[in-house]
Amino acid sequence: MTERVHVDHRRCRRHALCVIVAPDVFARGGDGRMHVTQPANADAAARAREAERYCPLQAIDTERRR
Repeated sequence: MTERVHVDHRRCRRHALCVIVAPDVFARGGDGRMHVTQPANADAAARAREAERYCPLQAIDTERRR
């Protein structure tokens, strides 16, 4: 099973809590936007889901796929 991680740039206001919670999954790009930096393995997927819960604007979406 894999995990898809997506940042909705229309919602994101660049608070960067995702980078604090999961720095191995998210990074601030040169354009100031948050980006997913690696494919989600099991550990990274758990941290991405935690970042999804902490995002104040609900701009992160994680989805499990078979």
